[in-house]
Amino acid sequence: MKNERLDIKDIIMTVLMAIINVIVCAIGGITGFLPILFVFCSCLYGLLLGYAYMAVCLKVKKRGAIFIYAIVQCVLGLSPHFIIGTLASAVIAEIIMEKSGRESKAGMIAGYVVMVVGSLCLAGTVYPFVITKQEMEKTLSGLGMNSEGILSLINVPVMSVLVIMCTICSLVGGIIGYNVMFKRLNGNVAEYDENEDDIEERIG
Repeated sequence: MKNERLDIKDIIMTVLMAIINVIVCAIGGITGFLPILFVFCSCLYGLLLGYAYMAVCLKVKKRGAIFIYAIVQCVLGLSPHFIIGTLASAVIAEIIMEKSGRESKAGMIAGYVVMVVGSLCLAGTVYPFVITKQEMEKTLSGLGMNSEGILSLINVPVMSVLVIMCTICSLVGGIIGYNVMFKRLNGNVAEYDENEDDIEERIG
């Protein structure tokens, strides 16, 4: 019976991939000087973060890996709403993958969409800008960002477009990330098997 418990290698792999995505998101933070890009940066993240996320799904394939990934991602925002939104999204993603099967491409992609939209879009952008708008204005001003320009974009139509676009971008990013990482990881396995067969033939 296959071991379903996470081992040290699985945890290290998951944490490293999560750190890569945290770095990507941190670099994306410089878009604060361009208001429209800052508000819609979760769409960009949806396109870019799929590679590392899918590497975890395809390589680890064990219960709890995405939750660990989410814990590391919480470093991006230590506010309670972001932590709760991120961990809740991870739980939903884990349930989706559990129900669809850990090998399911659709389950992995759906889980990725939930993670990006739930964590980076809803908890990371919509909630703080809509619910805690005054606090965000102080935070952005303190960071030297164009708070007036950014907050001028916060309204129901723009937020609705943001959620729709983030969902689409996450879906595209998830599909591309899955296809690239599946080919890469399985290609390495195939190459290893071929080399192993050659060695056995030479020995024989």
